[in-house]
Amino acid sequence: PTATPTALPTYIPTAMPTTTPTAMPTPQPTSLPTPPPTQLPTPAPSPIPTPVPTPAYVICGASSPTTVNIISEMYLSCDGQTFFTYYLFGVYGTLSVTNVDDDDGLSGIELPNLRWVQGDIYFSSTNSQLHTISMPMLTNVSGYMDFSYVDATTFNLDSLDHVGSYMQFRYADNFAAFAHNLSFPKLRAVDGAVLMHELYYLEHLHAPQLETVGDYFRMYGCNAVRDLSLPQLASVGSYFSLSNCAGLETVELPSLVSVGSYFEVYNSGAQPSRRLLSNDIEWSRGGGVLGAD
Repeated sequence: PTATPTALPTYIPTAMPTTTPTAMPTPQPTSLPTPPPTQLPTPAPSPIPTPVPTPAYVICGASSPTTVNIISEMYLSCDGQTFFTYYLFGVYGTLSVTNVDDDDGLSGIELPNLRWVQGDIYFSSTNSQLHTISMPMLTNVSGYMDFSYVDATTFNLDSLDHVGSYMQFRYADNFAAFAHNLSFPKLRAVDGAVLMHELYYLEHLHAPQLETVGDYFRMYGCNAVRDLSLPQLASVGSYFSLSNCAGLETVELPSLVSVGSYFEVYNSGAQPSRRLLSNDIEWSRGGGVLGAD
Protein backbone atom coordinates (compact mmCIF):
# COMPACT_ATOMS: atom_id res chain seq x y z
CA PRO A 1 0.00 0.00 0.00
CA THR A 2 0.97 3.51 -0.65
CA ALA A 3 2.03 5.30 2.48
CA THR A 4 0.10 8.43 3.18
CA PRO A 5 2.49 11.26 4.05
CA THR A 6 2.07 12.81 7.43
CA ALA A 7 0.83 16.40 7.11
CA LEU A 8 3.31 18.74 8.71
CA PRO A 9 1.80 21.60 10.67
CA THR A 10 1.88 24.91 8.96
CA TYR A 11 4.39 27.25 10.67
CA ILE A 12 2.80 30.33 11.99
CA PRO A 13 5.38 32.93 12.81
CA THR A 14 5.13 34.37 16.27
CA ALA A 15 3.95 37.98 16.10
CA MET A 16 6.62 40.24 17.54
CA PRO A 17 5.13 42.85 19.76
CA THR A 18 5.27 46.30 18.30
CA THR A 19 7.56 48.47 20.38
CA THR A 20 5.98 51.80 21.30
CA PRO A 21 8.66 54.45 21.11
CA THR A 22 9.33 56.09 24.42
CA ALA A 23 7.98 59.63 24.34
CA MET A 24 10.79 62.01 25.14
CA PRO A 25 9.60 64.86 27.33
CA THR A 26 9.57 68.21 25.57
CA PRO A 27 11.95 70.45 27.44
CA GLN A 28 10.16 73.42 29.00
CA PRO A 29 11.77 76.83 28.51
CA THR A 30 13.35 78.17 31.63
CA SER A 31 11.03 80.79 33.11
CA LEU A 32 13.00 83.91 33.98
CA PRO A 33 11.53 86.02 36.80
CA THR A 34 9.89 89.24 35.63
CA PRO A 35 11.61 92.13 37.36
CA PRO A 36 9.19 94.32 39.32
CA PRO A 37 8.60 97.74 37.74
CA THR A 38 10.61 100.56 39.16
CA GLN A 39 8.44 102.55 41.52
CA LEU A 40 8.82 106.23 40.72
CA PRO A 41 8.04 108.50 43.63
CA THR A 42 4.69 110.20 43.31
CA PRO A 43 5.19 113.94 43.38
CA ALA A 44 3.41 115.69 46.20
CA PRO A 45 0.30 117.37 44.90
CA SER A 46 0.16 121.13 44.90
CA PRO A 47 -2.05 122.49 47.64
CA ILE A 48 -5.60 122.83 46.44
CA PRO A 49 -7.30 125.99 47.60
CA THR A 50 -10.56 125.64 49.41
CA PRO A 51 -13.36 127.09 47.27
CA VAL A 52 -14.36 130.51 48.46
CA PRO A 53 -17.83 131.86 47.76
CA THR A 54 -18.31 135.12 45.90
CA PRO A 55 -17.36 137.75 46.90
CA ALA A 56 -13.93 136.18 47.10
CA TYR A 57 -12.77 137.65 50.42
CA VAL A 58 -11.29 135.75 53.33
CA ILE A 59 -10.97 137.08 56.88
CA CYS A 60 -8.60 134.85 58.82
CA GLY A 61 -9.00 134.30 62.54
CA ALA A 62 -12.53 135.66 62.71
CA SER A 63 -13.49 133.24 65.49
CA SER A 64 -10.19 133.49 67.38
CA PRO A 65 -6.82 135.11 66.51
CA THR A 66 -4.68 132.97 64.25
CA THR A 67 -1.34 132.98 62.44
CA VAL A 68 -1.56 133.34 58.69
CA ASN A 69 1.42 131.76 56.93
CA ILE A 70 2.38 132.60 53.36
CA ILE A 71 3.35 129.21 51.92
CA SER A 72 3.98 130.11 48.27
CA GLU A 73 3.54 132.94 45.82
CA MET A 74 -0.05 131.86 45.24
CA TYR A 75 -1.21 130.26 48.47
CA LEU A 76 -1.56 131.06 52.15
CA SER A 77 -2.83 128.99 55.03
CA CYS A 78 -5.15 130.12 57.80
CA ASP A 79 -7.65 128.46 60.10
CA GLY A 80 -6.50 125.06 58.83
CA GLN A 81 -7.36 125.81 55.21
CA THR A 82 -5.50 126.93 52.12
CA PHE A 83 -6.51 129.93 50.03
CA PHE A 84 -5.24 131.98 47.15
CA THR A 85 -3.35 134.99 48.43
CA TYR A 86 -5.60 137.07 46.20
CA TYR A 87 -8.58 136.40 48.49
CA LEU A 88 -7.08 137.66 51.77
CA PHE A 89 -9.01 140.71 52.99
CA GLY A 90 -8.28 140.92 56.72
CA VAL A 91 -6.39 139.16 59.52
CA TYR A 92 -7.17 138.78 63.20
CA GLY A 93 -3.80 137.68 64.55
CA THR A 94 -0.36 137.56 62.93
CA LEU A 95 0.61 137.63 59.27
CA SER A 96 3.88 135.71 59.17
CA VAL A 97 6.62 134.79 56.70
CA THR A 98 9.66 133.26 58.39
CA ASN A 99 12.61 130.95 57.69
CA VAL A 100 12.10 130.68 53.93
CA ASP A 101 14.88 128.83 52.07
CA ASP A 102 16.13 129.55 48.56
CA ASP A 103 14.87 126.10 47.56
CA ASP A 104 11.31 127.20 48.23
CA GLY A 105 11.46 129.42 45.15
CA LEU A 106 9.44 132.20 46.75
CA SER A 107 10.24 135.32 44.73
CA GLY A 108 7.33 137.59 45.58
CA ILE A 109 4.53 138.10 48.08
CA GLU A 110 1.55 139.97 46.72
CA LEU A 111 -1.58 140.47 48.80
CA PRO A 112 -3.53 142.83 46.54
CA ASN A 113 -6.77 142.89 48.59
CA LEU A 114 -5.45 142.88 52.16
CA ARG A 115 -6.98 145.90 53.95
CA TRP A 116 -6.15 145.48 57.64
CA VAL A 117 -4.37 143.33 60.21
CA GLN A 118 -5.75 143.28 63.75
CA GLY A 119 -2.44 142.05 65.10
CA ASP A 120 1.13 141.97 63.81
CA ILE A 121 3.02 141.60 60.54
CA TYR A 122 6.28 139.72 60.92
CA PHE A 123 8.66 138.89 58.06
CA SER A 124 12.01 137.37 59.03
CA SER A 125 14.79 135.35 57.38
CA THR A 126 13.23 135.25 53.95
CA ASN A 127 15.24 133.84 51.06
CA SER A 128 17.55 135.79 48.77
CA GLN A 129 15.14 135.25 45.86
CA LEU A 130 12.32 137.23 47.46
CA HIS A 131 12.27 140.46 45.47
CA THR A 132 8.80 141.93 46.02
CA ILE A 133 6.57 142.48 49.03
CA SER A 134 3.35 144.14 47.93
CA MET A 135 0.33 145.04 50.07
CA PRO A 136 -0.95 148.06 48.16
CA MET A 137 -4.39 148.26 49.86
CA LEU A 138 -3.23 147.73 53.47
CA THR A 139 -4.30 150.71 55.58
CA ASN A 140 -4.08 149.67 59.23
CA VAL A 141 -1.92 147.36 61.37
CA SER A 142 -3.03 147.40 64.99
CA GLY A 143 0.16 145.75 66.28
CA TYR A 144 3.73 145.96 65.05
CA MET A 145 5.20 145.73 61.56
CA ASP A 146 8.61 144.06 61.55
CA PHE A 147 10.80 143.26 58.54
CA SER A 148 14.06 141.71 59.80
CA TYR A 149 16.65 139.91 57.65
CA VAL A 150 14.57 140.55 54.53
CA ASP A 151 16.26 141.22 51.18
CA ALA A 152 13.28 142.46 49.16
CA THR A 153 14.17 145.05 46.54
CA THR A 154 10.64 146.47 46.31
CA PHE A 155 8.09 147.25 49.01
CA ASN A 156 4.60 148.47 48.16
CA LEU A 157 2.80 149.80 51.24
CA ASP A 158 1.32 152.75 49.45
CA SER A 159 -2.00 152.86 51.37
CA LEU A 160 -0.61 152.30 54.88
CA ASP A 161 -2.11 154.91 57.21
CA HIS A 162 -1.54 153.71 60.79
CA VAL A 163 0.67 151.27 62.75
CA GLY A 164 -0.49 150.60 66.31
CA SER A 165 2.87 149.56 67.73
CA TYR A 166 6.39 149.85 66.30
CA MET A 167 7.54 149.76 62.65
CA GLN A 168 10.95 148.25 62.00
CA PHE A 169 13.18 147.51 59.01
CA ARG A 170 16.57 146.04 59.92
CA TYR A 171 19.45 143.74 59.08
CA ALA A 172 19.06 142.82 55.43
CA ASP A 173 21.06 139.63 54.82
CA ASN A 174 22.08 140.76 51.35
CA PHE A 175 22.60 144.46 51.97
CA ALA A 176 23.12 145.35 48.31
CA ALA A 177 19.84 143.68 47.32
CA PHE A 178 17.68 145.54 49.81
CA ALA A 179 15.39 148.28 48.51
CA HIS A 180 17.19 151.55 47.88
CA ASN A 181 13.99 153.50 48.46
CA LEU A 182 11.35 153.22 51.16
CA SER A 183 8.25 155.29 50.69
CA PHE A 184 5.10 155.48 52.80
CA PRO A 185 3.03 158.11 50.97
CA LYS A 186 -0.09 157.91 53.21
CA LEU A 187 1.36 156.95 56.60
CA ARG A 188 0.09 159.39 59.27
CA ALA A 189 0.88 157.80 62.62
CA VAL A 190 3.07 155.15 64.24
CA ASP A 191 2.03 154.71 67.87
CA GLY A 192 5.27 153.00 68.86
CA ALA A 193 8.82 153.46 67.57
CA VAL A 194 10.20 153.78 64.05
CA LEU A 195 13.51 151.97 63.59
CA MET A 196 15.68 151.76 60.46
CA HIS A 197 18.73 149.74 61.44
CA GLU A 198 21.81 148.90 59.34
CA LEU A 199 20.24 149.16 55.92
CA TYR A 200 23.53 150.04 54.27
CA TYR A 201 22.21 150.56 50.74
CA LEU A 202 19.02 152.43 51.59
CA GLU A 203 19.25 155.84 49.91
CA HIS A 204 15.88 157.53 50.41
CA LEU A 205 13.22 157.42 53.11
CA HIS A 206 10.04 159.39 52.47
CA ALA A 207 6.95 159.61 54.65
CA PRO A 208 5.37 162.89 53.53
CA GLN A 209 2.20 162.54 55.64
CA LEU A 210 3.73 161.19 58.87
CA GLU A 211 2.59 163.42 61.76
CA THR A 212 3.27 161.53 64.99
CA VAL A 213 5.64 158.88 66.33
CA GLY A 214 4.51 157.71 69.76
CA ASP A 215 7.87 156.46 70.97
CA TYR A 216 11.27 157.13 69.38
CA PHE A 217 12.49 157.61 65.81
CA ARG A 218 15.89 156.07 65.16
CA MET A 219 17.92 155.64 61.99
CA TYR A 220 21.19 153.83 62.60
CA GLY A 221 23.96 152.63 60.29
CA CYS A 222 22.22 153.69 57.08
CA ASN A 223 25.33 155.03 55.38
CA ALA A 224 23.86 155.45 51.90
CA VAL A 225 20.85 157.54 52.93
CA ARG A 226 21.05 160.88 51.15
CA ASP A 227 17.84 162.52 52.24
CA LEU A 228 15.28 162.14 55.00
CA SER A 229 12.00 163.89 54.25
CA LEU A 230 9.37 164.07 57.00
CA PRO A 231 7.68 167.40 56.24
CA GLN A 232 4.57 166.82 58.41
CA LEU A 233 6.21 165.22 61.44
CA ALA A 234 5.13 167.32 64.42
CA SER A 235 5.60 165.10 67.48
CA VAL A 236 7.99 162.38 68.67
CA GLY A 237 7.12 160.86 72.04
CA SER A 238 10.65 159.94 73.10
CA TYR A 239 13.86 160.78 71.22
CA PHE A 240 14.83 161.42 67.60
CA SER A 241 18.20 159.95 66.61
CA LEU A 242 20.23 159.83 63.40
CA SER A 243 23.51 158.01 63.97
CA ASN A 244 26.20 156.53 61.74
CA CYS A 245 24.49 157.76 58.59
CA ALA A 246 27.61 159.21 57.01
CA GLY A 247 26.07 159.97 53.63
CA LEU A 248 23.13 161.99 54.96
CA GLU A 249 22.88 165.29 53.10
CA THR A 250 19.33 166.57 53.59
CA VAL A 251 16.97 166.37 56.55
CA GLU A 252 13.56 167.96 56.21
CA LEU A 253 11.65 168.34 59.48
CA PRO A 254 9.95 171.71 59.12
CA SER A 255 6.91 170.84 61.27
CA LEU A 256 8.59 169.20 64.25
CA VAL A 257 7.51 171.02 67.42
CA SER A 258 7.57 168.37 70.17
CA VAL A 259 10.26 165.85 71.15
CA GLY A 260 9.82 163.96 74.40
CA SER A 261 13.48 163.52 75.27
CA TYR A 262 16.27 164.60 72.88
CA PHE A 263 17.22 165.10 69.26
CA GLU A 264 20.53 163.55 68.25
CA VAL A 265 22.58 163.59 65.08
CA TYR A 266 25.74 161.53 65.60
CA ASN A 267 28.48 160.63 63.13
CA SER A 268 26.22 161.62 60.26
CA GLY A 269 26.63 164.00 57.37
CA ALA A 270 23.82 166.41 58.13
CA GLN A 271 23.98 168.37 61.39
CA PRO A 272 20.84 169.70 63.07
CA SER A 273 19.90 173.32 62.81
CA ARG A 274 17.14 175.50 64.18
CA ARG A 275 16.05 176.03 60.60
CA LEU A 276 15.52 172.31 60.08
CA LEU A 277 13.87 171.70 63.42
CA SER A 278 11.65 174.80 63.71
CA ASN A 279 11.96 177.55 66.28
CA ASP A 280 9.46 176.26 68.83
CA ILE A 281 10.36 172.70 69.80
CA GLU A 282 9.05 171.60 73.19
CA TRP A 283 11.43 169.35 75.14
CA SER A 284 8.97 167.68 77.49
CA ARG A 285 11.65 165.95 79.55
CA GLY A 286 14.39 168.53 79.49
CA GLY A 287 16.14 167.32 76.37
CA GLY A 288 17.85 169.32 73.65
CA VAL A 289 19.79 169.25 70.41
CA LEU A 290 22.86 167.03 70.45
CA GLY A 291 25.37 166.77 67.64
CA ALA A 292 28.77 165.18 67.16
CA ASP A 293 31.11 164.31 64.34
